[in-house]
Amino acid sequence: VEKKGFDIYRLPYQDSQCNQPLNPKRHDSWLGVTWENDLVETRDILIEKLEKQYLIHWLIIDHYALDWRWQSKIRSYVNNIMVIDDLADRSHNCDLLLDQNLHETQNSRYDQLVPEHCQKLLGIKYVLLRPEFAKIRETLQSRKGIINRILVFFGGCDPTNQTTKALTAIQLLQRPDIMIDVVVGAANPHIDNIKKLCEAMPNTNFYCQIENMVELMSKANLAIGAAGSTSWERICMELPTLIFILAENQKLGADKLAGLGVAINLGWYEEVSIEKLVQEIKKLITNHEIVAAMSYKCHNLVDGKGTSRVVNFIQQIK
Repeated sequence: VEKKGFDIYRLPYQDSQCNQPLNPKRHDSWLGVTWENDLVETRDILIEKLEKQYLIHWLIIDHYALDWRWQSKIRSYVNNIMVIDDLADRSHNCDLLLDQNLHETQNSRYDQLVPEHCQKLLGIKYVLLRPEFAKIRETLQSRKGIINRILVFFGGCDPTNQTTKALTAIQLLQRPDIMIDVVVGAANPHIDNIKKLCEAMPNTNFYCQIENMVELMSKANLAIGAAGSTSWERICMELPTLIFILAENQKLGADKLAGLGVAINLGWYEEVSIEKLVQEIKKLITNHEIVAAMSYKCHNLVDGKGTSRVVNFIQQIK
């Protein structure tokens, strides 16, 4: 973020465990401190900015461990508060709420959790994607269902090494005619082994911490990855996907994507064997109609313009 020219204010690192009991269902432990400590540390930074005549128009909060208590005590230091959430498991004191996901009770799930004046941006119409996604969609070719290029990406970290599992399955296909693009983040603890595996496989490209993901997605015919936020990027690129569930907060999304017919949900990563993955890939390689139908169903879901819609909405609120 700093390389992009933005200022970063790091909260103090806490080396010791929090002494107060934390509720794991509320993701309290993700803060590393109590919400009261986090509040004080954040408030001190805001006060410092205000003393230098900065006017803080918006404070945007994206953290599962923070709720109305934290927000209420910080409100006097900022003009407006925006919250990004998708759990709907706690109350908020905010002026704008963004939930860029699909839910059964999408239009009502926050009714009792935000103030009456709070404006709500709900659904994948507001998915936050980089501007290049909307741009490349203008020239995106319709997909015919033929698989000759597979993209493998399991997020920035992939601690359980699902990348290697996917590559092992692809090796067993014995299809050197299919190009493979493998992307890992710099935080991936298995980088060296994954790179060596890619070097030993024909027509396989290894990428680390890239910024041209949109290009790789536009070239691929099939993706293998996690059921996280990258799902919306793949849908925007009309890219069919075999998805693994890596965390509890991905389960509902994975089920929804499968229900829409834009992805095949293979379930929890521990339950996805190499043999099962081989079978699923083979099934798609030999069934062009299924793959083409998945691409077609993606077309009208995510247009890549969600970020512009959210920004325009923010600018309208005084």
